[in-house]
Amino acid sequence: AMALKFLREDKKTAHLFNGSEATEKLTKLINDTFDIMNGRHKGESINGNNWNNLVEMEGKVTKGKK
Repeated sequence: AMALKFLREDKKTAHLFNGSEATEKLTKLINDTFDIMNGRHKGESINGNNWNNLVEMEGKVTKGKK
């Protein structure tokens, strides 16, 4: 997903990746789903506290896991 966004925003390759936003979004969704399923302890699980709230994951603060 990050590569698609980078290549779409790069002036040299933008014309090749025009319209790839939906693919980027799907790729990120699949990646996030695998990250959630790969949780190995309770702190990585989905629960009421991190569904919509801000959470810290991998050293950065992001929106919940929804």
